[in-house]
Amino acid sequence: YQQMHYHSWTPDNPIVGSCWTWGFSTISTCNQILGLFASSKDSPSKGQVAAEIRTLRSIMFWMMMDAYGNIPMPTAFGDTTKPVQQSRQDVFNFIESEVKAVLPSLSTATEAPQYGRPNTYTAYALLAKLYLNAEVYTGKPRYDDAVIYCDSVIQSGKYSLATDFAKMFYPDNGPQMTEFILAIPYDHAQALGEQF
Repeated sequence: YQQMHYHSWTPDNPIVGSCWTWGFSTISTCNQILGLFASSKDSPSKGQVAAEIRTLRSIMFWMMMDAYGNIPMPTAFGDTTKPVQQSRQDVFNFIESEVKAVLPSLSTATEAPQYGRPNTYTAYALLAKLYLNAEVYTGKPRYDDAVIYCDSVIQSGKYSLATDFAKMFYPDNGPQMTEFILAIPYDHAQALGEQF
């Protein structure tokens, strides 16, 4: 952890490797689900769930690009060709186009049934983060775009800062917490990890 704090890590630091493995394993799982969806019967919820998975995959591509810079961008499960490293600009462009493509299919709901699933505001928040650091990723500032998407979340009226910050981390937190734009539900017995 000291190496991480001082930005002096080396390739053999286990945190660096486990973060890479975690991120690309999640991307691979998203690709697998999307591959299964492609061959499944159409249903009323199929489009929305596929959009949610594509949003999750975009979040992971953003996290990997932000942490590692140029990264491979596997988008098909089972592809055995050697991955090719993509520039941050190309990853940025993919994330931006992917999120904008799925926005119409995402829900605007924030209630309990949507808890732990990406919605429209998750996509807005991801675009805001992408644009906030666009100058680093692409060489071109996009601060005005970041403001637009932040304002879209704020003006929705569906989110607000918690009055007691610590309560967000209590075991009984959940959909009643209006500060979470995207939460990862953990259950000590069913969904271990309890960290993001």
